[in-house]
Amino acid sequence: MNNVFFGIANDRYDTGDDPAVAINRSNQVVEVHESDGWFTTLWYNCGHVVGSEITWTGHGTINDDDGHHPSVAVNDSGVVVEAHDSGDVTLWYWVGQVKDGDVTWSGHDKIGYSGDNGGITPGIAIDNAGHVVEVHDSGIGELWYWVGQVKDDSINWTGHGPVNFNPDDGPDDGYNPSVAINASGQVLEVHESGLGDLWYWAGQLNADNTITWTAHGQYDSGTRPTVALGDDGFVVETHTGSGGSSVYQRLGQLVGSTLTWTDWLQTGNPSHYFDDGVAPSVAFRGGAAVQVHTSEWSSDLFATASLYFDRASWMQQYLAVLGATPLNRLVLPASHDAAMYPESALAGKTQDLDVGSQLRDGVRWFDLRPADKDGTFYLYHGNGTVTIWGPPLSDVLAQIAGFMQGHAELVLLKFSHFQDFTSQSVYDAFFKQVYEALSTWIRPGIPSAGTRLGAATLSKLLEPGGNCVVLQDSTYSPPSTIPAGAIRRYRDWCDSDADTGDLTVFDVYSNTIDLGTMIAGTDLVPGNGNRACPVVVPQGQLLRFAEFTGICRDGKTPCDLFLLSWTLTPVTAVWPFSREANASLGPQLASEGANAYGSVANLLYTDYVEYARSADVALVRNGCASAAAPPVAVPLPAELPQPAPVVS
Repeated sequence: MNNVFFGIANDRYDTGDDPAVAINRSNQVVEVHESDGWFTTLWYNCGHVVGSEITWTGHGTINDDDGHHPSVAVNDSGVVVEAHDSGDVTLWYWVGQVKDGDVTWSGHDKIGYSGDNGGITPGIAIDNAGHVVEVHDSGIGELWYWVGQVKDDSINWTGHGPVNFNPDDGPDDGYNPSVAINASGQVLEVHESGLGDLWYWAGQLNADNTITWTAHGQYDSGTRPTVALGDDGFVVETHTGSGGSSVYQRLGQLVGSTLTWTDWLQTGNPSHYFDDGVAPSVAFRGGAAVQVHTSEWSSDLFATASLYFDRASWMQQYLAVLGATPLNRLVLPASHDAAMYPESALAGKTQDLDVGSQLRDGVRWFDLRPADKDGTFYLYHGNGTVTIWGPPLSDVLAQIAGFMQGHAELVLLKFSHFQDFTSQSVYDAFFKQVYEALSTWIRPGIPSAGTRLGAATLSKLLEPGGNCVVLQDSTYSPPSTIPAGAIRRYRDWCDSDADTGDLTVFDVYSNTIDLGTMIAGTDLVPGNGNRACPVVVPQGQLLRFAEFTGICRDGKTPCDLFLLSWTLTPVTAVWPFSREANASLGPQLASEGANAYGSVANLLYTDYVEYARSADVALVRNGCASAAAPPVAVPLPAELPQPAPVVS
């Protein structure tokens, strides 16, 4: 299934309070917020999602108006509607138009009719036909809605009622509501209970501009929920966690009145932390989703975008675009110390998703380091003196096999740093365990003899349906009981025997905890990676990539892949350093491109992979972002449903 993940935000885009965001199918983005401090002026930012990043182009006040708790929505024609409260239990709206990267605000009035416009914390939504749905707290914790129609620069409000199954029962209780509507007239509302619980209402917009509410339930705990709803029923929700300093996302599907939340990463919980912060707002339309939130400790505002695609099957989803691309021209999300995810491995922890979940997040290159521990193979991290144990090899192989059973993807497993492998028999036992677990998806004859693995196209590598390429860097060979070519030889660009490798990779980490040095440090350092090497290279990863010729140190062997080691390397406590590196990956690699030698940065190698949005960045670098096929819009019914009869 298509999904989104927001990850760690990079630099702040503004300062303020209570941000809200909207997006349309043209990837136009509109954000509104109130100023921070004692002032309550309403401000906006206008921009575009370009690749996987938001580019801001317009900024200003909403005609110098004041207000609190703004909400915003934009349709595919660029019509913008904004709602806020005045601070005295009065609801107001603005109508605007996106044009040339900015917003012109033209219409302004109270929400409602007959003077019945009291309320606070409104949420607002608009569809392509100009139907507007607004939900608010009455001021005493009761939920009401308005339905209207945009006409020129005003909204004609004609429908009004309580949020509840039976209007005669009065409104449901709730606070801080958010609402979304799609082209089929489905309406989805979320709110907090005031007791730390999050609830939703699902409904249907009727032809008489009333809403029939059809389903209701609790779905999580936290505060300040917001929701977006696609025309295909895709749901993305964000909220502040119960601790009050972290933001979370949920994905789901609304079919009729049934809302199903999906644990797409299979972590045991459909609610996923994605950043620190409070008061998030989310929007989705077509091929991308965006979120904004406030810092947990200041008035800084942050934003991220996420592309909408199937991370678990992205190679198959874009095979028509990527099929003719050779491996050495592909960009792949890659996981550093991929098996160091158990909580018990805290001192050496580099991931928080297990390998199976990393695969579902789109990762296709795995750094795996095996050790023989009393006759059982484990994955580990160590420096020769201290060993930090990860999971048993058997667990990781089972996760990979479980993923491959349902996905025809290319997965590359690099085994290196063999510890306590004291004899050929130990290697034989290791190779046998790996082969037996994954033999269904190991393709020894692909590519055919005479074609380098790095030169094989993705279509060829995926025949006849999924491929696990097992690489190992030892000097030992697999036993004769394993088919030739099933376990392939990995060699580094600096190795004296690079010409013996089935796949060669430039892999030199920056060995620093300074982000600027890792990205663009100019000092020359030994290019050893994990081996002695007499060559010196710039410490900065982007400078190394600029100088990468695609040839190994021996001057003749092709160096198939360039590994962009986007990692900071403290002695321990990787997580806080990885946040800084991961936030910078998208902005630094915002567009596709090769270096002067025609090489690409093939492996986007990160810690805590999901927060780097490396699958999104890879899609952009592979030239697929512009080829993304958003779900087909569901046409608006010629007539909206009539309201259901009230049952007393």
